[in-house]
Amino acid sequence: MIKNLKWRSIFFQEDQKKLDPLEAFKVYYQETYPFVRQILFWNLKDKSLVEDLVQETYLKAWKSFSQFKQESSFKTWIYKIAINTVKDFYRKQQWQSEVNENYQEQSASDSYAVLDLVEKSVLNIDLNLREFFILYYKFNYTFAEIAQLSEQNINTVKTKVYKAKEQFIDFYQKNGAEDGRSKNSKSS
Repeated sequence: MIKNLKWRSIFFQEDQKKLDPLEAFKVYYQETYPFVRQILFWNLKDKSLVEDLVQETYLKAWKSFSQFKQESSFKTWIYKIAINTVKDFYRKQQWQSEVNENYQEQSASDSYAVLDLVEKSVLNIDLNLREFFILYYKFNYTFAEIAQLSEQNINTVKTKVYKAKEQFIDFYQKNGAEDGRSKNSKSS
């Protein structure tokens, strides 16, 4: 199996013979699977949904693989497919408006309540901003790396991360007392 190849030269072996598209796709899959799975998990927070959407993402990628022109890296291309798959899922399920209802039950422990509030706060960020927030704060990507990955201007990326952070903080502060502190004070 071919390993550690540069993204743009994956179709060619050392003797410059073109690789079989299936073999090239297998290499891409192995290289990007953990990344795609993490992106989907941080957007969905449901392991069974993540696995379904990972499969759907790679199925979409395989169906349009002949159209992949290598103008950008495969990682950028599969990232866009994964994000669009999440957006399609939310549209189909009309889930975005129901996200808060899915997380209403609170854990008995304060630490679980805080984690739950953080998850709610992340899921409350607009979907088109959430991916930038996650890449920056969860995966520690730089603004430049996110700009390259999303093929957007670095200043646009900075603005989106800033707006996402504002939405996160706003939701967290508005719901922090209800989900954590006041719960303890009511039970005391």
